[in-house]
Amino acid sequence: MIRPDFEKWQQRAAEIREKSIEADHKRSRERFQALYMIGTEQCNASQWARTIKRCVQTVLKWVHTYNEQGPTALDYRHSGGRQPKMSEADKDNTNSNYILRKVAVSGHGPTVWIASIR
Repeated sequence: MIRPDFEKWQQRAAEIREKSIEADHKRSRERFQALYMIGTEQCNASQWARTIKRCVQTVLKWVHTYNEQGPTALDYRHSGGRQPKMSEADKDNTNSNYILRKVAVSGHGPTVWIASIR
C-alpha cells in the first residue's frame, strides 16, 4: 500500500494538514488533503479517490509525485487552456483608441461588440 513519505521531506502530517487548509489554490489544497488522509492512515488512495470523486490513478499520482519530488511539486500551476486573444497591454492600448459598444442581436447567438474610433 502506497503512503506519502513525510520523513523523506522532513515533514509531519500536521504540516501537510496545514497546507491542505492554507494553500493558495483549491487544487493544491485537494492534493495536500489527500496526502494527509492517506499518510495518517485514515483511508487508502482508493477510498479517498471515491470520496472526492477522482480517479484512483490521479490520487496515486499525487502520492508518487510527492514521494519523488517533494511538496512543491504538488502546488497547482496553470497549464494549457486557451490563450487570450489580446494581451493586457494590447487591451489597454485598444481601449484608449476605441470605444466598444454592445450590439443587441435578435435570436440566440454570441454577444456582438462594435469598435468605434474615438
